[in-house]
Amino acid sequence: DAVAVRGDVGKETDIVAMFGAVDRAFGRLDAFVNNAGIVDVKARVDEMDVSRLERMMRINVVGSFLCAREAVKRMSTRHGGSGGAIVNISSAAATLG
Repeated sequence: DAVAVRGDVGKETDIVAMFGAVDRAFGRLDAFVNNAGIVDVKARVDEMDVSRLERMMRINVVGSFLCAREAVKRMSTRHGGSGGAIVNISSAAATLG
């Protein structure tokens, strides 16, 4: 079974709402795949403005950690879960430099 939930991983409120939807639909979480990320339009570092960098970090770094946090809250035996797995997926962009 699956459920589609719309949300922006760059927004903590959306992340919490997405995991809440999973809670309501399934009552538990056994695994989580962390796969959201952006690169944006190709640009040289000296051409990037701060808003682009903040958006990329908010989605790619902070969003990934917040999603993992919510998954851990549900799966960790420390929090009453029965265990589980988190899979973090990257892209070729991670090696482009």
